[in-house]
Amino acid sequence: MSSYDKIINHDVSEPNAKRIAIAIILSGLVFGAFLWGSYLYYAATLSEELNRKESLTIYTDLQTLRVQESERLHSLKWVNPEKTALQIPIEMAMKNVVKHYSRP
Repeated sequence: MSSYDKIINHDVSEPNAKRIAIAIILSGLVFGAFLWGSYLYYAATLSEELNRKESLTIYTDLQTLRVQESERLHSLKWVNPEKTALQIPIEMAMKNVVKHYSRP
């Protein structure tokens, strides 16, 4: 008997494809869930930060705007340098309109 005629006993069983498939699917699901959770956390943190910044900016801009509007509505001043147009307080303007249109 030559050295080539020896019988080699090796594993001839098929791999368990079901277990491998289940392991791959479960790994994909866990990885996908991790990615989705990370995205949701990122989006929530980003939205919260942007909302906080916007609310501060809008509040200061709105506050400044309201102060300017109040000054314009309640001040008496010349509109142009030639002193041909006068800006009067809103209460005075309303009284003048009522007085003008209540005449017979």
